[in-house]
Amino acid sequence: LTRTVDGDVSLELVVRRNGQVIGMQGMNGPDVAGTRRLETGSWLGLPFQGQGLGTRMRRMMCALAFDGLGLDAVTSSAWEDNAASRRVSEKVGYLETGRGQAERRGVPTGEVFFELQPGGFVRGDEPVRIMGAAELRRFLGLA
Repeated sequence: LTRTVDGDVSLELVVRRNGQVIGMQGMNGPDVAGTRRLETGSWLGLPFQGQGLGTRMRRMMCALAFDGLGLDAVTSSAWEDNAASRRVSEKVGYLETGRGQAERRGVPTGEVFFELQPGGFVRGDEPVRIMGAAELRRFLGLA
């Protein structure tokens, strides 16, 4: 977890299953205290994809963002040709907000942008328990 003097935040969390690292989930963005929004991003190892774990990871991060930190919105993006990543965002309730292009390995590639607000959050069946949120809000200037 880092926070700059200007309020830029980067929170990167490792994801473990039965003690094995299977991926990561993060949130980052500028001036979180002023904007009350962060961008979510994740990576999940290939052997663990297609099991619902990416959706579960994202739901946990969104619960932290909304319930723990009181953010107004989270955003995300995915490569246009990464249907699985786009599906994770859609299952959690993110809405597409636009499209663009970015360079991927030196090649211009289509990108899809998403946003999720608390009222659109699709939580799923598993409850999420958050500990230490008050301390994190204070550290991030959100208290």
